[in-house]
Amino acid sequence: MTEPFRLTLSRNHLRNCTIMTECDSESRQILFVVSTPKGKTRVSTIKRCDQSTGKAVLVAEWERNAFQQNRLRMAQSAQGDFIPADEILHKTSTLSANRTFLGVNGVTYLWRSRAASLKLFAEGSDVPVASFHRRNPFKSQSKSFLEIWPEAYAILDMLIGLHDFYVAVLFLTISSSIFPDHGEAKA
Repeated sequence: MTEPFRLTLSRNHLRNCTIMTECDSESRQILFVVSTPKGKTRVSTIKRCDQSTGKAVLVAEWERNAFQQNRLRMAQSAQGDFIPADEILHKTSTLSANRTFLGVNGVTYLWRSRAASLKLFAEGSDVPVASFHRRNPFKSQSKSFLEIWPEAYAILDMLIGLHDFYVAVLFLTISSSIFPDHGEAKA
């Protein structure tokens, strides 16, 4: 199996960060920017940085709702409207945090969540195509990162858009059950 491509989050704050290639500090390239304006809006945007033009291209938007279901809008979607997150990321069972989604390439993917890991698998495969690694809380310079194998390059925009939403949902679920007053702060 080939080596994965590593994308690092600039901050461990999923609503406002850049996602960049893992290189030395002088040759890093920013590939995605996740931003959430302060104020009343509850919409986070994920944009891909086009290296050839220098422009940011919308990948996905995530609308967070306190009393309703969260909604997503994927840029490649023909609908163009916000749709409930559960219509894109399907729970595999009531008690499971695992979710499936249909990639733009027609392949069904499964985000499999375990105690300390989050891995993405193509349907019917036991070999991951992407893996998320949380930062080490005991190392101050540690950053969260996403490893992506070539088999997932075709769905990179969708993967980043859904990954940030899914990780944020997992973080909020875990942290709100452990630290009820702090779950909203980092995701």
